Amino acid sequence: MMQRRKNRRVASRPSFTLVELVIVLAIITILASALLFALFGVAEDAKATRTRAQIAKLHELVMLKHQAYRTRAVRLGIPPSTTNNAATLAAARLLALRDLMRMELPDRITDLASSPVTINVPRQNGSGFHTTRLGPPALWRNYRKRAGFPRWPMPGGAPTWTTDYQGAECLYMIVATLRDGDSSGLDFFEETEIDDVDSDGMSEIVDGWGNPIMFFRWAPGFATTPGPDGGWGVAGTDDDSNGVPDDLFEMGWPGSDDASELQSRDAEASPDPFDALQVDGQNYALIPLIYSAGPDRIYDLSDAVTPPLIYTAPTPPNLPNDPYTPIPAPALLVGRPQSGGGPSDEFNSLDNITNHLIATD
Repeated sequence: MMQRRKNRRVASRPSFTLVELVIVLAIITILASALLFALFGVAEDAKATRTRAQIAKLHELVMLKHQAYRTRAVRLGIPPSTTNNAATLAAARLLALRDLMRMELPDRITDLASSPVTINVPRQNGSGFHTTRLGPPALWRNYRKRAGFPRWPMPGGAPTWTTDYQGAECLYMIVATLRDGDSSGLDFFEETEIDDVDSDGMSEIVDGWGNPIMFFRWAPGFATTPGPDGGWGVAGTDDDSNGVPDDLFEMGWPGSDDASELQSRDAEASPDPFDALQVDGQNYALIPLIYSAGPDRIYDLSDAVTPPLIYTAPTPPNLPNDPYTPIPAPALLVGRPQSGGGPSDEFNSLDNITNHLIATD
């Protein structure tokens, strides 16, 4: 008996068309890109958070030392017969205190290359000056040894130290020498937060992006907001001659009332705590500036590296260690935000992370 074969129809498998495959791949690509973008954003936020925490710690450490200068004794050996004029003695103390800060809170190679300055104290009887100076502080000698300077001050700088990140390298030395018993200021930082980015033998504390955290002892040009006059730069003046007065490109201009969250240029509202008798007519309180370049990795603050600023050798009639003296060529103040080269350029400093902002949070 013959078996009848059953006819079975083979069901055809559904398949993607080329167009459908392209659409699916496009969707996958979009989702992957969105995920990567989200992960990148999370990573950037984490770097910024870490950097803020670092700068907050550095601010606390540096300000402890900075505020101690308010009551710091300075020994100038001025004989009583020289003068008993309070303003004259206060001016001598202010000059000495600024020189001490220059040597103990350095922010550039020239601060350590320069010996204590000569201070001329006018004699009360009008017969010239009594000349004096500070003795070299132990910290200054310590810094010089760390940086490879010769034992005795000589022209020139340390043999390998470069100016690229000199402010960050000075900050590292300052923190390294802050001690409380057996603890050092560096104990607040992990080994991964310390590097030598420019391989010059001088260490830096690096931010979340691996860039050195920079430092200015005095940053009179730093500003993040217009002053009471409401305009950037000197009110009603085209400071940078670009045809537009009071625009962003005049931020922090010498003579303006531009300010930061911690630093006002109003001497009445914020007088210099180290100049109790206000013998310096242009004084206002200066807060050390500690800053990261932020996510764009560009600092863009005037640092007076070229030509090098030498606080101990000012252009007459300016006095040594005058924090408010504009940088020669161009005449800008240290720490002034820059656009990098003209009105068409971005202000890359706007994303910087600074202690002036963090300390007010």
